[in-house]
Amino acid sequence: MRKLLTLLSFIFIGNLAIAQTDISVILITAPSSGCSLTATENVTAKLFNYGPTLPAGTTFNASYTINAGAPVVELVTLAANWTSNTNLSYTFVTQANLSVAGTYLFDASVSIAGDVSPGNDSYTSYSVTNYAPSVGGTVSGGTNVCIGSNAGSLTLSGHTGSVLNWEYSIDGGTTWISLSNITTTQSYSNLSVPTKYRAHVQNGVCASATSTAASMTIDPTTVGGTVSGTATVCSGVNGGTMTSGGGRVGSILKWQFSIDAGATWTDIANVTTTQTYLNLVQTTRYRCQVQSGACLTVFSSVAIITVNPPSVGGAVSGGTTVCSGVNGGNLTLAGQTGTVTRWEYSTNAGVSWTNVVNTTTTQPYTNLVSTRYYRALVTSSGCVAAYSTPDSIVVNPVSVGGTITSAATVCSGANTGILTLAGKTGAVQYWEYSTDGGITYTNIPNITTTQSYLNLITNTLYRANVKSGACAAINSSTVLITVSPVSVGGITTLSDTVCSGSNSGTITLGAHTGTVTNWQSSTDGIVWTNIVNTTTTQSFLNIS
Repeated sequence: MRKLLTLLSFIFIGNLAIAQTDISVILITAPSSGCSLTATENVTAKLFNYGPTLPAGTTFNASYTINAGAPVVELVTLAANWTSNTNLSYTFVTQANLSVAGTYLFDASVSIAGDVSPGNDSYTSYSVTNYAPSVGGTVSGGTNVCIGSNAGSLTLSGHTGSVLNWEYSIDGGTTWISLSNITTTQSYSNLSVPTKYRAHVQNGVCASATSTAASMTIDPTTVGGTVSGTATVCSGVNGGTMTSGGGRVGSILKWQFSIDAGATWTDIANVTTTQTYLNLVQTTRYRCQVQSGACLTVFSSVAIITVNPPSVGGAVSGGTTVCSGVNGGNLTLAGQTGTVTRWEYSTNAGVSWTNVVNTTTTQPYTNLVSTRYYRALVTSSGCVAAYSTPDSIVVNPVSVGGTITSAATVCSGANTGILTLAGKTGAVQYWEYSTDGGITYTNIPNITTTQSYLNLITNTLYRANVKSGACAAINSSTVLITVSPVSVGGITTLSDTVCSGSNSGTITLGAHTGTVTNWQSSTDGIVWTNIVNTTTTQSFLNIS
């Protein structure tokens, strides 16, 4: 639609045949404003004729100026009679460039021969405004904000016209809700859902325009989440990966580590969800810094890589020698690094080992019947386990005194022999002898298994004292060396004379020392013949 931007005052100057003419510009019918007017516009002027009727064909001049510019003059020819006391409408096409937005002032004047009232023949400062089309402009300031805790302003710029109102939408622009705000800024606070904002702008009489929409993106509150991968490792030989997760909301800005239990932290340029470590030599804590959009940054939970020194087995002490079957005590582990995983023992000098369920640093033993070696397995968490040096409980068999051979009967003062100990368990500590039937004994410093005797003159008991390691000493069996007094043949009854072939009698032995071994007889006193008789009497019969 075409609008009239300018109000033109026309003064018609007519060369009239009739003298006493009075033509006045009384009305210009044009809008006081328009939108996007072109270079030429049709403008209608109404003239009032106070004089006599002017016939058709009458001509006169009309002139006007725009913003005090050069006058524009047109020759006006009446198409029909113009009676007195009536208005005449005349449409004029402006020749000035009115397409440029702005306000235009029109001045008009008229000069006509015979005009009886020239003071009415002018019209000044008629104002027409040409408005440029409304431009909605651009809303800036759209950004990401943190849910429920945000505030700021949006700004309209690049617009043409005045702000009629602002609008916002929480459904992506499907529906809009009006805001009573005619300024070029729009504030927001504590948004919790994505929101779009735009402004309505109108320039003068032009149709309103809508600005671009600015979007407020709502970021969820940052959640640091948890870091998995906590581990216990061995110093200098380790490696692994930690992972951020556990409900994290937001992006990882960086990782950090601390070697002083979290007192200070060192940044790691890593924005991924995993962080590796390798060959740590001291306990190290790790965490990541997380940010959800425009929300505040927070830190994740802390993952701890506990670094332990390498396992050191230490040494077992307390080994000793005990007697089989009745013994007891404790072995002690010291100098270890780590904790005791278990103890082990061996009954074959370490060829094979048997586990013992014991995680303390002491290992008891009781009533062992054979030698055992003990050791502990020590583990510094995360490290390879190490064995301690072993120690042993040497178990001695119970002392056995053994048996001495052989008992003997010897002649007083002229005798010798060797006694031998056998069947013993343990070592000979000494020998002993007794001449009073075993009531008292006298020590003989002899640790061998044989004991000699010489020229005994009285009955003598012998024994050895035997001790097996840590066991109580015990005496061997005793052996008696019976010492007989020197043999005395004694005296038989006196010889007798009997009748050959018819005799009998008894010979009696007396005053002898010893027992009768046998009797003898001789018929010539040179050759003797044994008689099996161990009594003290010897009979004879009919000897010849």
